Amino acid sequence: MATPSSQKQPSKRSSDEEREEFPLKCQSPVPNPAIYPNEMYLCRRDEYHEMINHHKAVFYSRTRYRAAEVTVGDAFESVFVRVRTWATMWGKGESLSHLSDSDKQAIIASLDEYCVQEDWDSILLNLPPAARANFGLILVETMLNQFICTKFIDSPFWFMDGKINASDSETQSDFHKRFQYVYEKLIQGQFMRTTLSFALYYHVLLFCSCFFVPSILVSYFNLLTDRQPDLLTLTKLQSFPRGCSMVEIHHCRKGNDEPCVMNNIPPTPVGRTTVKHRTALVKTYTDELMCSRLFQLLLRDPVTKYKRYQRKKDLRLLLECAAQTVIHADGGLYGNTNIVRLPDLPKFNHWSGQMIVHPFHAGFEPVEGSRVLIVTRPSYSYIDILSLNHFATVPPWRANRAEVLVAAKGRKARALWAAAAAGDDREDTVGRDKEEGDSQEDDDTEEIAEPVRDLPPLRDTFWRQ
Repeated sequence: MATPSSQKQPSKRSSDEEREEFPLKCQSPVPNPAIYPNEMYLCRRDEYHEMINHHKAVFYSRTRYRAAEVTVGDAFESVFVRVRTWATMWGKGESLSHLSDSDKQAIIASLDEYCVQEDWDSILLNLPPAARANFGLILVETMLNQFICTKFIDSPFWFMDGKINASDSETQSDFHKRFQYVYEKLIQGQFMRTTLSFALYYHVLLFCSCFFVPSILVSYFNLLTDRQPDLLTLTKLQSFPRGCSMVEIHHCRKGNDEPCVMNNIPPTPVGRTTVKHRTALVKTYTDELMCSRLFQLLLRDPVTKYKRYQRKKDLRLLLECAAQTVIHADGGLYGNTNIVRLPDLPKFNHWSGQMIVHPFHAGFEPVEGSRVLIVTRPSYSYIDILSLNHFATVPPWRANRAEVLVAAKGRKARALWAAAAAGDDREDTVGRDKEEGDSQEDDDTEEIAEPVRDLPPLRDTFWRQ
């Protein structure tokens, strides 16, 4: 019997369609992805929301973008490299026998919180061989880092002039200290959590007003170069007014011999005044350091006038680079700076993450628990960081680790270091009695302990690089 045309036989359904309609019970649902993709990198869900909330806060408050921690860390490392280069080029690496006993003790006293306050010779005898031979370079490097920390980090508002009005020609040299005192009272007040958040916010707002980088310029730069602007480019972008063309910004991609350009004026009234005052103040700081008698005692005497000019110019560029780095960090990380110096680092502890040994320790690595003699550079970290997400703080972040010179622990280690420094003549050190505080336990510990070398950090996974 023929089937009517209106009736059609049901077609066979493929097994794939049946599986889609009736999935197997054993199959588990695909979980939501744990990360949201970004055009630059992959990030976690909380990082994505943090980024969105931050950009919203920047848009509504007209503040600057948050500085990248990696960029800030690299900028500080660049400053430390420039400090060591300047000290090596212009410091006295040879014998310092021309110094009198009073000058030696005055130099040690000037490095309070960076060097143990002991006799010059006792410090020298406990240093590794390379540090003994280049003790002058170490002192110059330490003095430079101390000067940078004192001028730019201990006083975060150092660039403020304190004028009464626009016609006032004289600046108040202690105004930044008075302003800092008010700021510290705010962050340590009775309602600390509330006042801390508002104090940090206005802290960043002050930096943005004085050293403002329009966000639209950064966006233009990203379109031109497909990358984030570095510290030098951000400084150059300050000179462009609002509404400038992309062709004008394109010229900022060209290089410049100077590491940091201080003469570019931000397009704000307070910014123009502050940058001019900051530039003049850095030159004043350069003259102040070069006129220091103790600092001059540790420098080589340039033969020609041109070398003296070059030495001073290199120092000024170094201080300008350091000032720009500190301003970039203070105004971009939304936090307060914490400094770790010698009083906080009495004993060497590599695994604390706060310190590393100086390169002059190569071949003569210290052991755990040895006494720290000199902190050539302090450790900088940022605390009370404002996340801009419901005004909640985030964990502290360490920008760099302190670099230290450590004493030999035990008589045998001292004898070994002294023998390497003075050849085979080790009679004075081997036959010397134990110093005050030495014990048999120290000698036993020194024999069984392995020297701690600066191990490379663990690599991040592919997703976290």
